[in-house]
Amino acid sequence: MLLDKVISDMDNLITNFSRILQQDEFLGKSVVYFTADIPVEIVTAAGLIPIRIPSDISSREKNGSVNLIIDSIIQPFVCAKSRHMMEFIINNSESFSAGIFSENHCDSLQNIFDLLQLNKSLPDAFASFRFLLPVKRGGKGEANYYYKEIKRLVTWLQDWTGKKITYLQLKEAINLHNKKRTLLLNLADLIQDKIQEGFLTSDLFKIMLTVDILPIQRGIEILEDTFNLLDKNPKESNSKQNTSRILISGSMFDNYRLFEEITQLNNSVVANDLTFGSRSNSFQIDINSPDAEENDTDFLIEKIANSYIIDRVPDSVHHFPEKRKEYLIEQINKYNISGVIFIYYSFCDPDAFESRNLSHYLENTMEMPCLTLVTDPQLTNIGQLTTRVEAFIERIGD
Repeated sequence: MLLDKVISDMDNLITNFSRILQQDEFLGKSVVYFTADIPVEIVTAAGLIPIRIPSDISSREKNGSVNLIIDSIIQPFVCAKSRHMMEFIINNSESFSAGIFSENHCDSLQNIFDLLQLNKSLPDAFASFRFLLPVKRGGKGEANYYYKEIKRLVTWLQDWTGKKITYLQLKEAINLHNKKRTLLLNLADLIQDKIQEGFLTSDLFKIMLTVDILPIQRGIEILEDTFNLLDKNPKESNSKQNTSRILISGSMFDNYRLFEEITQLNNSVVANDLTFGSRSNSFQIDINSPDAEENDTDFLIEKIANSYIIDRVPDSVHHFPEKRKEYLIEQINKYNISGVIFIYYSFCDPDAFESRNLSHYLENTMEMPCLTLVTDPQLTNIGQLTTRVEAFIERIGD
């Protein structure tokens, strides 16, 4: 089917990501960013391509010398995802033009910036920006802090590219990313029904990852085409589908191969509560206001700041746990969830604290079965994960 080819093409894009970066449309325009809290609208408005590094890529392109460099400068207990990102950046340093580094509540991610700078692991032409995020979220004070950081980012991008970010460019970028978020939410809602017809969780992850590594216009086209194909041409029903309805929750986790390796999980996950997934798409930046003055770029930046800091659902570590719980409960009720699986990468203390608190709350307040999995970007403990997941689904299944 045509839809199968679309998914296969996305798999190839992700797997061959480093070679894709060598294409003309990416050269000199690729800016890697490290968390979903970076205002990608600003990067897009500057005429650049914001790229988030997916997991599982560097494991397919091993480079002994790069691994040796990392082993000599990085602590052995650093977050697995941070190590993975650092390895990929050094491996592909000639492909990236710049990096936006954060975040200041995570030691591992913060240290990547220092290590790459102090050890001169990147070419001199690679430009770096440290975006300092407010640790707390949800208030006007934090939004104002974030607004000032965006202004600093705008100045840096303008100085680096030699081009001014105009009001119209920023407005167009905001509208494009609003459209992308809406399409991803609509697709997720459609897929939670289509999973029972054979469109699997790994397929959704491939879509979400692909649109995070492509220019925004191409990403939107893929989302529109996939939605239309899925809506009109569902796959044949699979009578062996598991009846459990699972929600995956976490922050950094994004490896779709987990679902390909564990068939029961691929058939059972109908919703996600991930930083790069549903929570990154759960808000819109409303720039339609009668008070807006024409060509007022600061007004647009203020709207971005309010949306990211006040409207967007944060991780629990950002001192706003109630909104996080409310959103999680909302997803559980919306998708009729029968069990929640929290998953995070090794040595990620913020994710470990979050999953422990949230799973304790769900199990004791809602009597919702929960499972916590710890792995690395390459899923080296997949056998152990498979056993635990299968036992969990059997326990909560009909």
